Formats: sequence, C-alpha cells, structure tokens
Amino acid sequence: MTVAGWPAQATMVRWLGLLPRLAAVLTGAVGVMVLAGWGLRLPLLTSVVSSLPAMMPNTAVAFVLAGLSLWLVGPQQSARWRRQQPGRAL
Repeated sequence: MTVAGWPAQATMVRWLGLLPRLAAVLTGAVGVMVLAGWGLRLPLLTSVVSSLPAMMPNTAVAFVLAGLSLWLVGPQQSARWRRQQPGRAL
C-alpha cells in the first residue's frame, strides 16, 4: 500500500489495517471464553464483567460467529472474493 506524504502516515495506515483483525480476535476470544465457562461450569468465565449478568451460551456462539465474520471480511490481499461471501453470510 502506498501513501503519499509523510512516512508516519504509512505507519498509521498499517496500524489501522490491523484493527479489524484485532476486533475479530477479541470478539471471538470472548465468545470462546464464555463457552468454556459454561462447559466447565465456571461462573467467573460466563460473565465478561463481574457486575453484569452471565452471558448466555447462544450469545457466546454469536460472538464467535461475529469474530469469524470480521476475520473473513477484513482486508486481505489474496482470494478476497472467496472470503467475503461466507463472511457476509455469518
């Protein structure tokens, strides 16, 4: 990717390109953590924040699917068209 102007702009663009991946990983990790909490019967893992009620397993599955969708739709160089359709379906 080329960016006209300062080298700092290219660095910022590169870091901003990582945000969709980071969001995908964090979203999926929260879902997996909550599902593990329900499977292992650990109430500490079923709630993201201790003051909030426990997240239901179907919501945790939705988090995992949302993370997978973000990963598939995120910016990529190769075979982008193959990943966008399943990502949009999720």
